[in-house]
Amino acid sequence: MKTMKTTSIIILSFLSIFSVMAQPQKKKPHNPSQQSGSNVNNSVTQVQIVNIPDANFKQSLIDLGIDLNSDGQIQVSEAQIRTSLKLSSKLILSLSGIEAFINLTSLDCSDNQLTILDISKNTALTFLDCFNNKLTTIDVSKNTALTALSCTGNQLTTIDVSKNSALKILSCSSNKLSTIEISKNTALTFLDCSSNQLTTIDVSKNTALTKLKCQYNPSLLNICMNTTQLNLTTSTPSNWLKNSTSKWSSDCVR
Repeated sequence: MKTMKTTSIIILSFLSIFSVMAQPQKKKPHNPSQQSGSNVNNSVTQVQIVNIPDANFKQSLIDLGIDLNSDGQIQVSEAQIRTSLKLSSKLILSLSGIEAFINLTSLDCSDNQLTILDISKNTALTFLDCFNNKLTTIDVSKNTALTALSCTGNQLTTIDVSKNSALKILSCSSNKLSTIEISKNTALTFLDCSSNQLTTIDVSKNTALTKLKCQYNPSLLNICMNTTQLNLTTSTPSNWLKNSTSKWSSDCVR
């Protein structure tokens, strides 16, 4: 009897252990918050929008196809792709937001209503046309890569191009300039400073110059030049224009 009782206890213990092992294990619920933080962060993209207050400027950019994702906004990444902008005759009052276009090499904002033009962040510019606006000042000191500048038809009283040693073409006619200093612009080949208020001009250091227009400056008497230029006024007179009261002179060259 004792042996049978012992055997029964062993069997019952075995069955108890087996029943526990046979029970299905409960799965832990899936918790998305326990995913890798880097995966979560990678799913979030912050988009920087360029602030463009002038509606005509913004619409012009959209019309040019710069709004690549058609969301009605100009993103910083979209602006940075662009290397040229043609914005002439768009009734634009302000180009605020142009600073986001850091890779621009060419900007045509002519024939608008601009009174201020800040291109200090557009340091890659090689071509700038701001003809026929209402600018009273212009600062191109940061735009040292400029090779062509047209600021004709504004209200400028001064212009400083001393930092623009790469400049080859300068058109600053129809302003209110009384002086112009271009001695450091030795690469200059074309200069139009007609229709201003100049009293003197010295182009003797501009040895690459082949065309000069300085007519319609009523008070301009002497135009200082080197002997080579003086000879060119005779051999190619159509490239060297002045008032009949003005005089080509190499006597004033220092």
